[in-house]
Amino acid sequence: MLFGLLVLAAVLFSLLLRFPELGLGALDRYFDGSVLDARHYRDLARWGYGTQETFPEQALMIVYFPLFPLLMRPFVSMGLPFYPTAMLVNLLLFSSGARLLFRVVFRRWGRRIAAYSVLFLVLTPGSFFFVLPMSEALFLFLCLVFLDALESRRFGLAGAAGALAALTRTPGPLLSLLALAALFGIWRQGERPRLRWILPVAGPAAGTAGYLALNFAIYGHPFQFLLFQRQHWQNGPGLFWQTLDYLWRYTGLWWQSNRAMALWYGIWQIGVVLLQLILLAAAAKRLPAPWLLYALAYFGVVNGAAWLLSASRYSICLIILPAALALAAEKHLWALRTAFLLLLAGWLAFFAVFLSGGPVC
Repeated sequence: MLFGLLVLAAVLFSLLLRFPELGLGALDRYFDGSVLDARHYRDLARWGYGTQETFPEQALMIVYFPLFPLLMRPFVSMGLPFYPTAMLVNLLLFSSGARLLFRVVFRRWGRRIAAYSVLFLVLTPGSFFFVLPMSEALFLFLCLVFLDALESRRFGLAGAAGALAALTRTPGPLLSLLALAALFGIWRQGERPRLRWILPVAGPAAGTAGYLALNFAIYGHPFQFLLFQRQHWQNGPGLFWQTLDYLWRYTGLWWQSNRAMALWYGIWQIGVVLLQLILLAAAAKRLPAPWLLYALAYFGVVNGAAWLLSASRYSICLIILPAALALAAEKHLWALRTAFLLLLAGWLAFFAVFLSGGPVC
């Protein structure tokens, strides 16, 4: 909570310095003109989906999943300003998610690893996105509700959280894979399957079905969001090594014309993708098999994109990574301290670039 409040204060202070005459309206000025997705969630919370072009590009907005705008709609209906309200809501969601991460990790490895996992979550470069007016905090919270409920055998709650997560961000359906692997492990230990085991597997699938039904209801095509992604943003599924290849090639081109883009859209993103893979490999022997399987699937989905500019933002919702880093470094105090210092330096640098209006999205 303290971390989130400091981030909010820093963001607001920097914007007030930039637009001193606007007060809280500085948030509107910044996010309305930013490359971030915040304004799209604001517009969806106000007017919803449709093809009438009530606001610019309304017909394309189906690419943004519906749960976060729906969560914010009651606040907007009460006349509350979207951006500050959404940031406060996300602060609560992020704090609750961090508490759930502590509980899940504590259950398996005790207080020390749980504390370091939360610390590393907070210090992950890009974690400031959790308190910005977008859907990352909601997705983190729902994924951790799902994992906590799954491992404590509250399968109904897990199914509900999984359905909501699948209505929040693209990797949500992968929670079904996590549930299948966990339930397979329970079965291998000799426990007989029960009907309620279906719930955590079916929940994310049901959420996905709801999103596809929304696409069909508006456009007559259940996969219209994928068509828009490819037609308007030249984006689609790919393989992560292809992502690394084109990021490296674009880095060379950007280096000649825009060093900031070469560094933060190129070199930084390549480092983020590779670091995720290194951490998962380093902790693979200690991570539960369902966790590792989910993490690898998530890694493949979010980093295997035909056009990737937001690797840092996508990686912060991979709930396995903070625990993987804590487990990989726990045997040596120097390793934990080094991880802390490197994350802190990376976090401060990336946040400074964001505050200065650099290429961060």
